[in-house]
Amino acid sequence: MGADPRFPLTTRRGRTTFTSRLTLEHPVNEESSQRIESHLRTIVGIITIALIICAVLFAASPLLYLWRLMEVVDAGDTNGVAAMVDMAAIQDGLGDAIAERVTQKVDRKGWRRVFGRATRVVTRHTLSPELLTDILAGRVFPGTDSGAGFTSIDGLNYDGWSYFWIDLEVEEIRMIRLRLRRKGLASWELYSIRLKEDYQRTREEEEEARRAEREEREAALIEERTEAARELLGDDFISPEEIASARGLRYSEEQTAELYRALPDRGTIEWLERNGYTLVAGPPYEVSLLDINSRFLLAGGDDWRTNERETFAREEKVSCRWYMLRGGWTPNSPGKTWSEQVSLLQSGETVPTAVELLWALTSHKAVRGTYLVSDMFLRTSSVDANGNHVYVARQNEGGFYLSGWDDSSTSDRLGLASAREP
Repeated sequence: MGADPRFPLTTRRGRTTFTSRLTLEHPVNEESSQRIESHLRTIVGIITIALIICAVLFAASPLLYLWRLMEVVDAGDTNGVAAMVDMAAIQDGLGDAIAERVTQKVDRKGWRRVFGRATRVVTRHTLSPELLTDILAGRVFPGTDSGAGFTSIDGLNYDGWSYFWIDLEVEEIRMIRLRLRRKGLASWELYSIRLKEDYQRTREEEEEARRAEREEREAALIEERTEAARELLGDDFISPEEIASARGLRYSEEQTAELYRALPDRGTIEWLERNGYTLVAGPPYEVSLLDINSRFLLAGGDDWRTNERETFAREEKVSCRWYMLRGGWTPNSPGKTWSEQVSLLQSGETVPTAVELLWALTSHKAVRGTYLVSDMFLRTSSVDANGNHVYVARQNEGGFYLSGWDDSSTSDRLGLASAREP
């Protein structure tokens, strides 16, 4: 047998092997490649359009069901209506609505439950497919012309994945809400009919219950955080009530409630306690350095108060929120330049302004009767007219002193004030 030229024989150490040469007799040229690519784009386009159509039909499926149902209603086909709805659920729902309306002023839920069983029995015998057809056609509402029918759609929407509602109106006099539930991927059934007064009251009751539940959870959370602040921080927690009493200020009920809603969580309060911080409520309105009671500020001169170039004294303010400040200087910060001091701040810490620091210091003195810091100078983030950061110092005779200090200068008595970011 002759050798096939496509599989030539080669010999290696007495063994015969085959070496194959495979060639493509019909290579794909550029024109074929473009034709294949065009076909693929067409296929992808068709699939995309089909998916979009399916999505639209899926979203519109409850409306398609309602359209088919109303066609059956208009034809007066009571058997067809019965086949397209859950009669038992509609009858029981109507019975429950009647029981709820009759017993709404009775506090004992047992009466409503007993009466609900009775009304279910009645509605199962009285709400026939014929009557349901008339209801859906809008022909049984008092105050409307016989056979008036529904004149408008007042609203419709999905209620989750498997439920849909639509409000129908009869001559702007009566309105009913139809509720549908999904039976399959794109099939639905009507299972509830309620008058507007019924479902509106139910919705209001549900909203009221949710609101009461939110308020209860909020009150419990506020109580927990307030107890944690008083327990862990002790005298270093200064509440808005204490500020109001000691400084002659008045907070509105909403401001007080908002402050307590904004109390830091227990983890943050534990961090404040470990790092020697104080937690102080801000004033009920914006306060600048010029507004703070002068009896706490015994400055060496009045330059920072009267010099218009010292904008920090007028423009920087404290407001109605919580302030978290260290009761002393940042550890290891004395004897260092400004940039060296700032590098010592922990994650989440910042440098307070002069008015923020003085609000905390003077509030602590007003409420507790003691000074929060000893004889020390504390650098703040406020900058004076000369470009130096302002420091706050407690004077020996009482009160506080403000002045600027060159950022490159150091002193063993000059440390860095620090605050926790809100």
